Amino acid sequence: MSFFIFIIVVAVLIGIAKIMATNKKKKSMENELVAIDNFNPTHKIIGTDGTTGLAIDVDRKEICLIKNSLGKTTSDIKSYRDIISAELFEDGNTVTRSSRSSQIGGMAIGGCDRKTRISQKRKIRITQG
Repeated sequence: MSFFIFIIVVAVLIGIAKIMATNKKKKSMENELVAIDNFNPTHKIIGTDGTTGLAIDVDRKEICLIKNSLGKTTSDIKSYRDIISAELFEDGNTVTRSSRSSQIGGMAIGGCDRKTRISQKRKIRITQG
């Protein structure tokens, strides 16, 4: 019986450690976005695992792709003009697709703000020139 309780306590502690690590990654991504000069995110999406994110500056017409890998957070800013196409996937199925750069920001934001359906996994594919 005490071994079973020990296993449960260890599992709970591992879960708490994982949540804390994910929150630290998300905070690092938020700090990276704040530190970017001449980029003011009007919309942002950070993955639930804290490893990837997307921020959009509607006023400057730019998208920031952000990644946290091996404890290092990096960002890559792209102008709407540099993007050839974008697709939003939910649970492996294409939900929306656009190939006109003037609509990329709206597609990414509008597609991800939908509240009519709960999906297990969302993925955005952006093709740049």
